Amino acid sequence: MEQKYSDLTTKFKDIIPNLRGYSLSADIWTQSKTTTSYVGLTLHYLDDQDMEMRSLQFGVEALEKLHSKKYIAQQRREMCAEWNILAEKVIIIVPDNEESIKRLH
Repeated sequence: MEQKYSDLTTKFKDIIPNLRGYSLSADIWTQSKTTTSYVGLTLHYLDDQDMEMRSLQFGVEALEKLHSKKYIAQQRREMCAEWNILAEKVIIIVPDNEESIKRLH
């Protein structure tokens, strides 16, 4: 499983810098048994070779603090930096219905 993750990480990190633009979707959910909250980010782009929409789930992080606007924005920036996702290439960020994510836009 770790090798598969490593292979996909390498593949995604090779794809992302070559994209002209992309959108992001964000989601926050809470695991009911542990009440741990998570934030997830997905990158969406149009593949220039076959003109198909593609999506890459690139980040899921446990949230250790309250879901403040500042904290969620910091988590999102850190995940994007780790994957070399450039703010100038982001066309739009689509939030879920979680209030702290909706306030980011």
